[in-house]
Amino acid sequence: IGVDNSTAFLRKAQSTTADDPNVEVIQGDARRLPRDDSSTDVVWSAHSMHSYPDVQQCLRDFHRVLRPDGWLAVLESDNVHSVMLSWPPDLELAVRQAEHQEIGDEDSYIGTYFPRFATRLLTGIGFEEITSQYFLIHGLGPAGELLTEFVQLYLENLLERTSEHLSEKMRSSLPQLADPISHKFLPRQKTSFFGVLQVLVLAKAPK
Repeated sequence: IGVDNSTAFLRKAQSTTADDPNVEVIQGDARRLPRDDSSTDVVWSAHSMHSYPDVQQCLRDFHRVLRPDGWLAVLESDNVHSVMLSWPPDLELAVRQAEHQEIGDEDSYIGTYFPRFATRLLTGIGFEEITSQYFLIHGLGPAGELLTEFVQLYLENLLERTSEHLSEKMRSSLPQLADPISHKFLPRQKTSFFGVLQVLVLAKAPK
């Protein structure tokens, strides 16, 4: 059962699972899942914590719908440890410093950096056997089509989020890395490297 609050995402999911009778896609709010108490074997949440309006309420509801001994699995990135090479180190440092100025407080970044808070949050709600597994997803050399699109969008998003904290020189340099017609387009460089730390958090509902 796939649950999302976005009609666009639901339409996409329905189009890709239409031929599978074992998949049901429904609209719902993660703060109050359309499931009965203790009715679900596994809850899987991937790269969504940053978009949940109330992370702790969502976790409480995940706990509510899980059967005793059911499992919660959460996959998230740690954005502080996204690595891109080779872009100029002065530009990279300036962008990272600008990002840190936007970090806010725990109420705003707890979803974005969920793995760092997972043990405390999940223990407080009543989960047990909490573990974290770490994976480095990476690509080396000129990127394929999907990674090229991802890196381009990632750089464009970086510029949008950090531009007001960058110098004029840095604001003009960053778009060149994200521009497919620029000879500096990062995903096309032979020495390009993109890596991001992925964290899989597992937790068990008590008996």
